[in-house]
Amino acid sequence: MTGGGDFVGALQAAAARSRFMSKLAVKLKGQCDSVIGRRLSSGIDLRHNGEGWLADRIAPDALIFADVGANLGAWSLYFAKRMARANGILLEPAPKTVARLREVIASEQLVGLEIIAAAAGDQAAHATFCAEPGFGETSSLVKGHSLEVAELVTVPVVTLDQVLHERGIETLDMLKIDAEGYDLRVIFGARKYVARQAIKVIQFEYNAPWVAAGSTLTAAYGLLEQNGYTVRVLQKNGLWRFDPVKVGEFYRYANFVAWCPGPHAEKLDGDHASLI
Repeated sequence: MTGGGDFVGALQAAAARSRFMSKLAVKLKGQCDSVIGRRLSSGIDLRHNGEGWLADRIAPDALIFADVGANLGAWSLYFAKRMARANGILLEPAPKTVARLREVIASEQLVGLEIIAAAAGDQAAHATFCAEPGFGETSSLVKGHSLEVAELVTVPVVTLDQVLHERGIETLDMLKIDAEGYDLRVIFGARKYVARQAIKVIQFEYNAPWVAAGSTLTAAYGLLEQNGYTVRVLQKNGLWRFDPVKVGEFYRYANFVAWCPGPHAEKLDGDHASLI
């Protein structure tokens, strides 16, 4: 066994001395990361990528939800219409998108939904937001991720700890995050609620801009698991085990779900096979 390991190590050392082999390794790693990403992703359509599956299980018994990076409200409307009484908070920073979102929510007559014109992060501040034309879904606080034609606008950044506390919300049934790279920072901004398991279910997106945001999936798992949450990757047919320590960071699009013991756990707990 040791001899085999020595042989492999020697091959790696020889390859490392070659610039060509090192560049090839980088290309192969990129391809491997793409394969992992494709394995973990079920696309962006909420009706087919597992987001609808999850909402169908949580919404009927949920009292209140929050949607960070609500865009034009497609997910919020799906979730709210499955609640006994629509009640939620939608955070969206892009001014033009907020204006259109208000029209959408008003047309649906969902008076229980509050729109907050702000981004969410790990600390309250103001920041430059890249707002894409046409309500682009890759608008972001992370520079270099959005389209080059994006308009740079200064927006307020709030924390969920602040937002929920100011509204007297003790418990949040569902938190959905699509913050284009800022997802982990959003969770850190809710750390007081997370620490006491006051957010029952958290869905967050993982993708390429996590690199520029200084975030890792390993850190997300660590934070959530240390506070008693179970974390799984979301697929169109349910929830699956995934070990980011074993597999490593791959920085491709995928959705993850974390939940703590409580009223919604029995709908999500169970035997989950490993996806990789």
